[in-house]
Order: sequence, then structure tokens, then C-alpha cells
Amino acid sequence: MCGIDETTTRVPTALLGEFNAANLAATMGLLRAGDANLYTLIRHIPELELPKGRLERLDWEPCEIYIDYAHTPDGLEKCLQALTSSGESLSVVLSAAGERDRTKRAEMGRIASKYCEHIIATVHDARTENPDRIIEELIVDISREHLVGCHTSRHEAIVQAAHLAHEGKRIVIVGKGHDEVERIGTKTIPFNEKHILLAELERLSEGKSVI
Repeated sequence: MCGIDETTTRVPTALLGEFNAANLAATMGLLRAGDANLYTLIRHIPELELPKGRLERLDWEPCEIYIDYAHTPDGLEKCLQALTSSGESLSVVLSAAGERDRTKRAEMGRIASKYCEHIIATVHDARTENPDRIIEELIVDISREHLVGCHTSRHEAIVQAAHLAHEGKRIVIVGKGHDEVERIGTKTIPFNEKHILLAELERLSEGKSVI
């Protein structure tokens, strides 16, 4: 809802989540304090899009798959809240990075358990840290009824997610978002999650699969 003077109107938007609504409201408030024509601005709200990798929906009907950059407990919770606010079930590819704050891993696992029906645990940017340890710390408080996969290979985790999506599950893959490289050991290698997902979904649509 947007209000100007004493007029209130309902404005559709493609932006998901209360945090995006709050950001939009704050922006409108700042613009209202200036000389901007708010009636003109409101007409353009339905055209607004989030940046790549921020609650970005993959273009593959009828599957509902999102990619998000969330890599902190706060970011993860906001992302999962936005995608489950309708009451629909959600599955997540959950990951943590190597050589970064280890204390947040278990908390992220607990947050994922709170919102998600199924959890696939993996890693991103492991660098020189043991990926098995990253996963162990990530899943320590995740119940086995939620945990449906653990993969030190992020590629394998995404392939499993494609299978869940093909079965009709709503999926979000968090951790990397727009980032198109993986940092493994001391190397940086190309890694495009969308391409991996689309390739596996294409194989599944043809009755084929890499697993």
C-alpha cells in the first residue's frame, strides 16, 4: 500500500519479502521529502526488479527455483521468511564458505530447519579448509528428517536440487547468488549455478540425468 497525502492505493510489486517492502517505503519517504513526483514514481514500482542473485527466480516453468546471495544468519533468515510467507513449503541448498566465521554455521543450520522442509547441505568457496568439517559444523543442529543430502561437491548438491524441483518442490539455493566462480584450494574456477541447474533440468525433461 502507498499513501500520498490522504490517498491510499495498492501498488503491485515483484519484490519479495518484508525487508524489500521496508526498503521501498524508506526510499519513497526520502523522495517525498524532495521534489520528486510520487505519482510518477508509483506508476513505475511494478517495473522494479531485484539485482541478479537476490531472490532471483530461475526461468524454467513450471519449476519454482530461486538463487540468493544469503551467506549470513540474518541474510538467510530474511530470504527464507520472504519465500515461506505464503505458507508454501520450501527446500534449500544450504552452504557455508571455508576460512570464514565458523560460529555462524550451526546458526544457519538452525534457521534453515526452522523454515525449510528439506535441506541439502554443501559448501561454497571452501578455499583450503576441509569441506567435510564445514558441512559437519553446518548440520550439527539439523534434524535428520530435514536433511536430505550432504555434498562436498556444490555441483552435486545443485544437481540434487534440480531433481527436487523436477518433482515439484520449491527450491532456493543460497550462498553465492550472482557470483560465478568457486574458490577451491588456491584456485579460482568458473562456476555458474544457473547453467548447472538448467542443464540438469533439461536432461530431466528428456528423461536423462547425470545421477
